[in-house]
Amino acid sequence: MQLIAVIVCTRGRPWMFKQCLESLCNLTAPPGHALDIIVVENGMIDYASELVIKAKNEFPAKGFHYVNQPSLGIPQARNAGLLKAIEVDANWMGFIDDDEIAPDSWLVEMLKGSENIDILSGPVLKWVIPGEAADIDSAYIFSELKKKYKPTDEKMANRSVATNNVLFKRNILGVVDSRGPDILLFNEDLRFCGGEDTEFFKRAIQGGGTYARRNGVFLVEMQSKSRQTLSWIFMRSWQTGAAAAREKLKSARPVYITFVIPKVVSRMLLSPLSIFVFLKLFSCGVYRFGLRRLKGMGWALGFVAYWIFRFSPEPYRETDGF
Repeated sequence: MQLIAVIVCTRGRPWMFKQCLESLCNLTAPPGHALDIIVVENGMIDYASELVIKAKNEFPAKGFHYVNQPSLGIPQARNAGLLKAIEVDANWMGFIDDDEIAPDSWLVEMLKGSENIDILSGPVLKWVIPGEAADIDSAYIFSELKKKYKPTDEKMANRSVATNNVLFKRNILGVVDSRGPDILLFNEDLRFCGGEDTEFFKRAIQGGGTYARRNGVFLVEMQSKSRQTLSWIFMRSWQTGAAAAREKLKSARPVYITFVIPKVVSRMLLSPLSIFVFLKLFSCGVYRFGLRRLKGMGWALGFVAYWIFRFSPEPYRETDGF
């Protein structure tokens, strides 16, 4: 019997976390597998422990573990979850965000045909919470529940991997025991700026881990009003661009100049025109047009700001949602 440990880190989102935990309680474990759920509460405000105790009483077939990590930071919380998963001797470990909902079949579908794969990830679709739609038609702009993905599970060694829908084998951590000096952990220097998950899995793949994307196995991300603004989309893209620049500089490979610089320049040149047209048509109800260019310009500016000035925003110093 193999053990799967699903880790969810939470901070400042009691209602969203409750929805997430309820979906995890209803997960079906694949044949030959047991399931543990590890909850890491980041910070001193305690709202999760009581929900974990309640879940443990209602779902005795699953294992539940509560960890408090008082040191603020996403990588700090995720590392606390990893160490707990090592402690319970999990064979597979996974991450889901506290603002996401998992379908009952998530683990079953994710692990199909995974014998020779070390890391598995899938897409995340956005869903506007009822009553949380902004003044614009947010249910149309931000909801992706009907978004289509190619059903193929292609192995992609260079793909960026996030922690919002991922499972991986314990062996990628290089674990002998919980005190081992070579355990692969998240970079705690990136506590508020993001990008630590991409860096973590990049190191795992460079260390020999194999990766495949499950395009048909998705989680649903709850969207609150705070995320339904053009400024939020722009700054999120800025942060992604800054994280990309940080990774490229670490690689120090000249080949990146050939491919990345034209990408940055084209986004900076084309995006303003597209955004101008987008804003002109906004009042006519053409909402989605230009959003991609807005993201592109944000990404490009974030990339340049970090590449030249080493400036990186810290969007995770505060949490959004509820």
